[in-house]
Amino acid sequence: MSSNTSATSSGARAGKDTMGAVKSAATSLHGAGEAIRGNVNQAVDEAFGTHQRDSKNEQVATAGLNELKTGNKGPTASGHAAGVGSGI
Repeated sequence: MSSNTSATSSGARAGKDTMGAVKSAATSLHGAGEAIRGNVNQAVDEAFGTHQRDSKNEQVATAGLNELKTGNKGPTASGHAAGVGSGI
């Protein structure tokens, strides 16, 4: 019986490790997207001469780079905790 319990614990641990890796990958992907979004929006604003949102675009890009580097979601430029979803 103890070997069965050990196998179950090992399987549960492997499942947690896999989920952790998936979450980290998703966070990194989200961070990359945020960095791209912030930089693209800033380029568009500069092209059209609208610089009012420069600081927000920079915050989005910086937060995205931090997510990409650390694998942890931090607050978004709006101050809300980042989450997984459609972004609406």
